[in-house]
Amino acid sequence: MAERVDFPDPEGVLCAFLTAQNVAGTYAGVKASTKVPATRPTRFIRAYSVGGFDRNMVSAVSRFVVEGWADSESAAQGLCSRAVSQITSAALDGVMGSTTVTAVNVISRPQNLPDPDSNQARYTATVEVAMRGSAA
Repeated sequence: MAERVDFPDPEGVLCAFLTAQNVAGTYAGVKASTKVPATRPTRFIRAYSVGGFDRNMVSAVSRFVVEGWADSESAAQGLCSRAVSQITSAALDGVMGSTTVTAVNVISRPQNLPDPDSNQARYTATVEVAMRGSAA
């Protein structure tokens, strides 16, 4: 009988990773989550899954929309670009937190897409992240 492989929660892995990256410097304290916070901070990252596929028996690819929200277009663009860079670096490092990352593909670089309801500055990008599962 084949061994079963369990995959991590991809949104949980990505949001925890992005939040952990923002502990110092310009983006200190910026948190990442799958939802827009009820009380919006000045800057935050929203990252959520929009599908994906099984790459092979032990690796699954998740497609994410990554959004940088801020009080200006330049700050939102910088936040989104930094998040994409951090995700890409995770592939070079081979890990995202404690999850093995085998590949990252940037589908769409950050683009200006202000929130239609609040008109808050928002940049959005699309990335694919291949995460390795573990034996159950």
